[in-house]
Amino acid sequence: MLAVISTHLPAALRVFLLTLAMVDDLLAIIIIAVVYTGRLAWSPMRPISAGLAVPIFAFFAAGVSIVDSGGLAAALSDPVALGIVAGLVAGKTIGVLGGTWLIQRTTRAELADGLSWWDVLGVAQLAGIGFTVSLLIGELAFGAGSAADDHVKIGVLSGSLLAALLATIVLRARNSYYRRLCAQEEQDRDHDGVPDVYQHDRPDTE
Repeated sequence: MLAVISTHLPAALRVFLLTLAMVDDLLAIIIIAVVYTGRLAWSPMRPISAGLAVPIFAFFAAGVSIVDSGGLAAALSDPVALGIVAGLVAGKTIGVLGGTWLIQRTTRAELADGLSWWDVLGVAQLAGIGFTVSLLIGELAFGAGSAADDHVKIGVLSGSLLAALLATIVLRARNSYYRRLCAQEEQDRDHDGVPDVYQHDRPDTE
């Protein structure tokens, strides 16, 4: 999604998003293991497990069923679906942005050079896109095939779409800013092979 939105955003922002995605999924899987399991068996838990791949591939192979158009309005008015949309759109944004700010305030960690909090906001909104893990948690919470489970799917898809749209607005604006900045840094009006930005403070020798 980030690649589609932009080409000029800093590489550090892409690294931040990659790290965020890994940590986010890891925490979600831990929540599944702790909250939705009656008894934990520690011995089979290994970094890579073939059994873990089965439900993931099942989601990709089976896809996501959508309720008919008549039930769409009912699904979006259900508190379950609305709560999911709010969680993905507002919750993820507040959590990621607030968590990043808190870590910076309480540790020696700092934003990478050239990054702005507007960039972090865009990535925080982008983090609201959720599919496999979100659907799995909804299925575990409400039961597969139930009416609430269908509403969960609608909520996840709607929240993901809204999060993507909001992130696109912010990140496209940031991408335009970085594109202009890149153009200024590459500008060479006197065609001497040295960008003008590096010559502003050089004394005039002519």
